[in-house]
Amino acid sequence: TDLKMKNMDGFELINFIKSKPEYKNIFIIVVTSMKIDQVENSLPKNITLLEKPIPFAELKGFVNALIRMKYEE
Repeated sequence: TDLKMKNMDGFELINFIKSKPEYKNIFIIVVTSMKIDQVENSLPKNITLLEKPIPFAELKGFVNALIRMKYEE
């Protein structure tokens, strides 16, 4: 998710996901143009924060690694 979105911002989206027991195993990655130190205390723990711009290959590698870890559980 991004934090700055129309209609429902990323903060609202994350809080909604975290409030639902059926989504407890969802891994959330925030990609934002906001500075990490400005937002990290406004988010629940266990959220991965990445600053824009992030190279697509780096993001893809990160997501692929998470998927592999999930299947190895």
